[in-house]
Amino acid sequence: MSLVKKEQFIWNFVEQGVLPACYAAIHLNQNTTSHIANSNIAVTPVNDQVIYVSLFPDFLNPLLNDIEDYSLKRIPHVNFSGVGIAIDETTTIDSYLKQAISSSTRGNLNKRKNRLESCFPIEYKMYYGAISLNEYTYLIDWLITKQKARIKSKRIKNAILDKYDNYKKIAFSLINSKEASLFVIYNNANPIAVSLNFHRQKLFFGTLAAYNMDYSKFGIGHILVYKQLEWCITHKYTFFDMGNGDLEYKKSWGNTFYNFQYHIIYRNKSILSFLISRIKIGVINFKNYIKKNKLDIAYTQIKNRIKKKKEIDYIPPSYFITELIENKLLAEMQLKPITTNSDVFKEIQKPICDFL
Repeated sequence: MSLVKKEQFIWNFVEQGVLPACYAAIHLNQNTTSHIANSNIAVTPVNDQVIYVSLFPDFLNPLLNDIEDYSLKRIPHVNFSGVGIAIDETTTIDSYLKQAISSSTRGNLNKRKNRLESCFPIEYKMYYGAISLNEYTYLIDWLITKQKARIKSKRIKNAILDKYDNYKKIAFSLINSKEASLFVIYNNANPIAVSLNFHRQKLFFGTLAAYNMDYSKFGIGHILVYKQLEWCITHKYTFFDMGNGDLEYKKSWGNTFYNFQYHIIYRNKSILSFLISRIKIGVINFKNYIKKNKLDIAYTQIKNRIKKKKEIDYIPPSYFITELIENKLLAEMQLKPITTNSDVFKEIQKPICDFL
C-alpha cells in the first residue's frame, strides 16, 4: 500500500488503453449505457490511501470501482480545455454539417474542397489495421517534421513536443492492431496532410496533425476534420475528440466543449488519507491560482527574454504573376512546363496554391 498513487488519465488511456484501477468503467456523459469496462482491476488491486488522477476530460464520466469507503473529489484544470464532436446513431455527415456548421463555413468548405480536388490529383487514405513499416516510417517522420517546423515558426510552447519520439515508437504496432490510425491527404502520392489518431472502442482521438502550409489557402485543416468525421460516422463511432486547445477551426466544428479535471480519491474513514487529500487539493488549487492569474505565462515570458537568442527569420522569395496573352509568348520566352512536386521548385508551390 502506498500513501499516494499518481495516475495520468488521458495519455495512459489513449496511448495504452489503460484505465486507473480505481475506475470500474467510463462512459460518455450523453451515453450512459455504453461503458468501457476496466480490465485493469484484477491486475492492480486498490489499497492506497489517496489516488491522484490528472487530466481526466469531463466529456467522460467515471464509475468508481467497488472499493469500500472511498470518495471522489473533482477539481478543474484551469486554462486547459478541449473540443470534440459527439456522434449519435442518426448522424450523417450531411445532417451534422447542416446542424452544427454555419452556412458560411459550409460554403467555404465545399468551395475549397472542390477547388483542391479539381486542381490536383487528390487521394484520401486511412491506414487502420494495416500499414507497411516503410510507409509508416515515411509518414510519421513527415508528420513530426511538419509539426516541429510549425511550432518553431510560431515560437509557441507545445506540451506534447517531448512525446513525439514515443508516438513514433508505439504507433506502428497500434495501427496494425486497430488501436491507432494515420489519415493522409495525398497530392499525386505526396502527403500534404497527415493525422495520427488513437482508437479506444468507439472513441476516436485526433492526437497529432500537420499539413503542408503551402496549401493553407485551401483550408486543409477543415478538410482534414471533415474527412475524418465522415470516416467516424461511417464506422459508427460515438465521439471524435479533436484534443485540447480551443482553436477557432475546432470551435467551428465542435458540439462538445470540455474541460479537464483532477480526481482526488481518498478513504473516508482514514484521518491520514483525509489529511493527504487536503494537502493535494491545496497544491492543485495553488497551481490553478497561478494559471488563472497567468503568472506562469508572465514567468515564461521573462525567462525567454533573459535567454533570448537572435534568430534569422525565413524570408520567402518575392514573385509576381503575369498573364500570357498569346500562346506564342511561351515559345518566344522559351518557357517550359514544370512539376511543383520536384524539390527544385518547392519554393514556388505556395504562390501557385495561393493563385489557384
